[in-house]
Amino acid sequence: MVQSIPSNPGTNNLARSCTKAQLVIAAPVLVGMSTLTFSARSQHRSMRSDLEQGVASSKGISPGNLSLSAASRITDNSMDISTIESIIDRHRSLAGATLPILHDIQHELGFVPEEAIPLVAKALNLSRAEVHGVVSFYHHFHTQPVGRHVVEVCRAESCQAVGGRDLEAHARAALGVDWHETSADGKFTLEPVYCLGNCACSPAVRVGDEIHGRVSCESFDALIEELRSES
Repeated sequence: MVQSIPSNPGTNNLARSCTKAQLVIAAPVLVGMSTLTFSARSQHRSMRSDLEQGVASSKGISPGNLSLSAASRITDNSMDISTIESIIDRHRSLAGATLPILHDIQHELGFVPEEAIPLVAKALNLSRAEVHGVVSFYHHFHTQPVGRHVVEVCRAESCQAVGGRDLEAHARAALGVDWHETSADGKFTLEPVYCLGNCACSPAVRVGDEIHGRVSCESFDALIEELRSES
């Protein structure tokens, strides 16, 4: 037999008091959360505005006429969708087509743009993560535009043993850049590489597909001048 427990007015009053107290305590917290949310949204709008104004001013466009999506399209103007789709169609029937497609995209565009990832993934029935994993694993692939000439200086032990460190420092100073950077004229991007397979002729430098052996600071300068004259 269940025995009913009579209500206690004092207990009920205490419960109501606790509830009021909890609301009093919770109110500032809720207000604080709302303030933080509002602040975050304001910051996001400010960042959007800064981005749009920066892109617009660089393109001579009024910021008021530029949406965020338009800003993205402007910054991605080097990306040629038709070229990417053509490359995919040319290689998609190959076994292990991912690398040939990515190599050709970089050969044609100079880098592998982010927008190419979903196109390659869909064509080869892969996830975007799988394609992105290939691009990020191989240092050969660039995900941002690079200079007309990619200059790779070998930093392996064989090259360092015969003056490679001095050549590295000279290359950075001569081009006015650090590793992974592009010269102000847009002609040269400097990259480190770890063994070009030319150890008998160290130190080695590769420009494009051509490897140069026994490179000194003087011959490096001569190579750069030759490339400048070709541009």
